[in-house]
Amino acid sequence: MEVLYGLHPVEEALRSGSGRLDRISIARERSDRKLEQLASLARAANIRVSLEPREQLTRISKTDMHQGVVAFLRDRQFLTIEDLLAPPTDGHRRFFLALDLAHVSPRSLVIVGVGIGPKEEDGSHIGRRIVVTPGL
Repeated sequence: MEVLYGLHPVEEALRSGSGRLDRISIARERSDRKLEQLASLARAANIRVSLEPREQLTRISKTDMHQGVVAFLRDRQFLTIEDLLAPPTDGHRRFFLALDLAHVSPRSLVIVGVGIGPKEEDGSHIGRRIVVTPGL
């Protein structure tokens, strides 16, 4: 399980509403307004909050720079290629950009890729060649 530590990173993860936060542990030895606000924010989002010894947070985060808070993240869920190419059910159109990094020019920073758009009637995908260049 991935961990995230520090007041600002954990607060930002809470505010983003990404749904990846499983639970938050706060150092038992530290009590201040900022951590209380963080705990309230987590509880409002139905995220479990526990008090742990500071040493345990240091062991879990593998650093003593956790500022008294460690968040545990749920495992990432990856989609299969079939899931990605399935017709959207929400009415929105999808656009995918596939990059072939073997064709990156280090001198001009040009990236060539293929955009995959909606399916044609025959089931094939509309493909467009895309060139991404930095602004000059």
